Amino acid sequence: MPQAIPPIWSLPQAEVIAVGLMCKAPRPGHAKTRLGRTIGADFAALLSECFLRDVAKIIETLQSSHNLQGYGLYAPIDAAAEIAALLPRSFRLVPQHGDDFSSIVHGAIASLLERHRGGAMLINSDSPTLPPQILAMASDALRRHEDCIVLGPAFDGGYYLIGLKHAHWELFRDIPWSTNEVARMTRDRARELDIPTVELPMWYDVDDAADFSRLLEEIAGVPPSFGSSGAGANGHSGELHAAPALATRAMIKKWSQNREPYLESDRGSKRAREIGPHTNIRDA
Repeated sequence: MPQAIPPIWSLPQAEVIAVGLMCKAPRPGHAKTRLGRTIGADFAALLSECFLRDVAKIIETLQSSHNLQGYGLYAPIDAAAEIAALLPRSFRLVPQHGDDFSSIVHGAIASLLERHRGGAMLINSDSPTLPPQILAMASDALRRHEDCIVLGPAFDGGYYLIGLKHAHWELFRDIPWSTNEVARMTRDRARELDIPTVELPMWYDVDDAADFSRLLEEIAGVPPSFGSSGAGANGHSGELHAAPALATRAMIKKWSQNREPYLESDRGSKRAREIGPHTNIRDA
């Protein structure tokens, strides 16, 4: 059964926890390709760059208060300088390695755990408004267990964050990535391995047109229904406060002034959405 999260004041002093941001170079035709089919490859790459900046900022704001160290886990191998220019100076860079995504993710978490025995987590770069509270809860949970898996389930059935104290290969082997089975199968593997699971509140990735519409709604002042009450597993309650996502907001505001008032979804249907100059998007 998932483990309850004790209050923050009960945290013991502990070693630094690594937070690895999965970074794909924001190049047109290579970054956010599913979304690029709707909004164009160039704009999708620009958004990908903004997402990287915004998620890195979330990590940076918690580094001191929660004793974290940010890492940029980058790909491809020639993208080090490109990624370094997007991340805070306090981040360290580590290249991704592996022949498939299972080995890439496992290798990333194992590499971080070699550097930081207190624990490590991986976070994707597709959730620019992820509430910083969630990252804080993840680090707090890792400090309370000798062995555990901290899982941030995504709305699409995957996960936006995974935290571990030990690099369990079975949690990643033969996982059908990019399907709605990822989080469920990861929970099942943890149960088979008898690893306690701490679940974080649900959030969402921005991968396709429907996700992008959700992001536009959130930026316009309509929070995701699953995040409005902060309801999550393990007894967490209270409203979640989305990250400001300043880079993403600024880019979308600029884009919205020259964009049609609808999005074409992956299924070919039109989702009406006013995103003209009167949209309630705050200045960055």
